[in-house]
Amino acid sequence: ALGSFAIFIVWRGSRGIGCFRPSGGKSWLMGGGVFLLFSAVVCAQPIHNLLVFHNPFYPIAMHLGPVTLPGVGSVDPSASFSDRTRGMASPLRWLISVLEVNAYGLRYLPWVIDQGNVAASAPSFRLGGYFGFYVLLNLAFLWRGLAGQKPRARKITGGFFAALTLATAFMPLAHELRYYMYWMLCLVSLNLILAFEGSYQKEKSRETQESATLYSLIALAAVVAATGGEYFKHGQRLSQVIQEHGIAREVREKIADGTHVCIKGKAPWTFLYSEIFHPERHYTVIGTDDYPDQCAAELR
Repeated sequence: ALGSFAIFIVWRGSRGIGCFRPSGGKSWLMGGGVFLLFSAVVCAQPIHNLLVFHNPFYPIAMHLGPVTLPGVGSVDPSASFSDRTRGMASPLRWLISVLEVNAYGLRYLPWVIDQGNVAASAPSFRLGGYFGFYVLLNLAFLWRGLAGQKPRARKITGGFFAALTLATAFMPLAHELRYYMYWMLCLVSLNLILAFEGSYQKEKSRETQESATLYSLIALAAVVAATGGEYFKHGQRLSQVIQEHGIAREVREKIADGTHVCIKGKAPWTFLYSEIFHPERHYTVIGTDDYPDQCAAELR
């Protein structure tokens, strides 16, 4: 995403964004430094995995032609499909996920971390996450913002986002939106630039900025109404949950260091069995039913 956005900035030509001006050497140096810094942060874990496990995607084993990257198991893509979406083409699955068509059924909250808190037979399984209404608002705002641009700028900006959208829709498991959040980030970022960056606004800039603010407030109000303000409530600390639900005791008594462990029937607290929440221990949580042949221990 950072690379795509950097290319867009360069391609955009002589106009700048904020303090970035393509005609200035210092701006290029600063932009390149920021890009490298964020790239280092994003790539830190894959680089670590490559050096330690000889596979940047560890623990997922991958086969790239004659090259095999070691791991504890492979991914079964079909586990991400509901009965309704299993036979759909990837772009169509992505589209109904982005627009959240039938994505709220049987959920106690419309949006959770993986959208998988329903049975695979439910039409809403693994769909949604961007808030479809907010997506449509941003698309409408982008259309309106591009209409006020010069033809060349409109073609470049619109073409960039269209190409990004097309590429994303064909990505593996694209309907699992949490893995492709750059699409929504780029959409919102483009709108913020069009609304608030002075060099992009020739006329009615105040009206455009007020509209952008109003759209955001409407979307926020809709989220609060749809969730009953659930996301604003103060919850328990994870350390309390680990103790009160007996997770720490189970890890201490049932998991040996150096083993691969399968976790079953522990939702929604499955992730709290991960080693990162028990720093004094050294083991690997594999998942639910993904790699049963790799399990040295099993928690139910």
